[in-house]
Amino acid sequence: MTAEDFDETLAALYHKEPFQVFTVELVGGRQFEVDSPFTFVFRDGKAIYLRPGGIPVWFDHESVSTIHEATRAQIKETDAPDAQQGRRTRTASDAVRSSRKLHGERRDVSLMPVR
Repeated sequence: MTAEDFDETLAALYHKEPFQVFTVELVGGRQFEVDSPFTFVFRDGKAIYLRPGGIPVWFDHESVSTIHEATRAQIKETDAPDAQQGRRTRTASDAVRSSRKLHGERRDVSLMPVR
């Protein structure tokens, strides 16, 4: 993936209304789910994602294999009641809703260069 394609893809996902969970798959097979626009920054083919607990994941256009956007069916499937426990499990969608309640719908995050 080129640096330009990387930035354009992340920008499109960042600005999508409403925000949609997406998964980044790295060349080595490692994956992580980005569940909020407030958890990542990107510029010039480089990005930082903050995992829960504030743990940073650094990645760039050369280390990314694919970026998968979650479909509505996948999100609804994870929102289904847990059959064994008889309760609804917390999902990435819940985290996005919680984040929006806490921070509002604000999306004017300043991007700082990654060096």
